[in-house]
Amino acid sequence: MEANQDKVPGSDTTILKLLSSSRKTRVTVIVLVVEFFLNILVASLKLIVGFGLGSLSMIADGYHSLLDGASNIIGVVGILAASRPPDSNHPYGHGKFETLASMAIGITLFFAAYEVISATINRVIDEGVDPAVSGVAFAVMIGTMIFNGTISFVEWKIGKKVGSRILISDSAHTRSDVFVSLSVIFSLFAVQMNFAWIDPIVATAIAGFICYTGWKILSEGIMSVSDVVAIPPEKIREICKEFEGVHDAEQIRTRYHSDSIFLDLIVVVRPDQTVKESHALMDRLEARIIEKYPDVRDILIHVEPEGLERRSPGRPRISAAGPEEGPPPRSPPPPAGDS
Repeated sequence: MEANQDKVPGSDTTILKLLSSSRKTRVTVIVLVVEFFLNILVASLKLIVGFGLGSLSMIADGYHSLLDGASNIIGVVGILAASRPPDSNHPYGHGKFETLASMAIGITLFFAAYEVISATINRVIDEGVDPAVSGVAFAVMIGTMIFNGTISFVEWKIGKKVGSRILISDSAHTRSDVFVSLSVIFSLFAVQMNFAWIDPIVATAIAGFICYTGWKILSEGIMSVSDVVAIPPEKIREICKEFEGVHDAEQIRTRYHSDSIFLDLIVVVRPDQTVKESHALMDRLEARIIEKYPDVRDILIHVEPEGLERRSPGRPRISAAGPEEGPPPRSPPPPAGDS
């Protein structure tokens, strides 16, 4: 017997999940598109002022903001691909495209770190060539730092609310911009106070932070696409054993699918239970699991009676009478020359 928590078309649960998914897609796309145009505006200001004053750090930060705009486009493409309904080639849906897009955002952080390190090396090589310091430079950098901090916080809050992995990843990317801008401001102060040697040290530290953020996003994506365990099996087994009539739970497997969790398991029940009783029991079990773990989207349960010898994953069940399924083995051919 198999039970699937989200199979009945037209059920309240299915409708709510579809509405939630549609709302998540719409909100995520709107946030990313708005942020794209704002990032282009911020990047233009940094590059214009940076080239005008000869500030390598401001120019590098300007290119960093352009990468932010590129990550917004990656995010939009990813969420639109992930929002497509399941089809014959993708029966589980397209949710992992969102995970892949978030990983791509993480990769762009390494490019941003490369730009900061390149600017630092150029500053060291061109010793004595310091950027000009002006009120305009401070105003642009302080303004963009406050802007990025606000955007990062709002994006993170919305991402958590609608369950968007892309928005949460992109908020981490935007938050790194705050520290990059802070390093540029610190650099400008250092130059003004004749401590230009501080600038490459701070820039290197910021590049390390950006790399750490990128790796954190990438590692989370890698765990998701590699089907790492989403819920410890013993936790699911504890829930199963809360129900009278359930003897045990075996072969418990969970995995992430974007912001959702898929669960497969075998539930061992009393052998005297009817199919109808077992089905009702599994309905209650599913409801309890989802109550405990709301991110669980799909549950596949195979019910087996207690006392039955069970097979290992991927192997046919073997009993004293031989294989459970399949044709009997063929008789060996007669020796050559026999009539």
